[in-house]
Amino acid sequence: MKAVYPPAQVAPYDSSFSGASPPATRWTKLATKAIPGPAVTTWLRGLDPLNDNVPRVWDYFTDEFERKFVDSTKTQRSRQQLEKLRFRFPEVDQYIADFEDLANLSGYTIGNDETINLFLKGFENARDILAGILAPLVLVTYYAIKERAVSVTKSRQLINAIQ
Repeated sequence: MKAVYPPAQVAPYDSSFSGASPPATRWTKLATKAIPGPAVTTWLRGLDPLNDNVPRVWDYFTDEFERKFVDSTKTQRSRQQLEKLRFRFPEVDQYIADFEDLANLSGYTIGNDETINLFLKGFENARDILAGILAPLVLVTYYAIKERAVSVTKSRQLINAIQ
């Protein structure tokens, strides 16, 4: 079975690659450079498993793709956003979703002391809700604090609706 390579419309890009590389490696470089869509899919389907080491080519492709296209500052930026994240009454569910997304992107573990402190810090503009969250019986797990935040916010909404 002969390997099928991307169509002629991407051939001009091939001149920028060394001829010493195996064809699969050259085309992987091409795919990360040009990303021609369906042409890459056609090429991947046509690889010969005996002559073209598909797992090795795929690993090489993903490494090259990440090196060229993945944002290396994403963790740092998400930590800064997490530090600035603030609860806006009454959107407790949105705050929790945003907090958990940013915490995961930042590499924080949900439930450790640092993460709990960051979560509570987001309530600094809603002192009445923060007071309700920290009311006796002081909770020590993230999930218990999160549930109390939802309950206190809903209670505050009900009180505002009654008044």
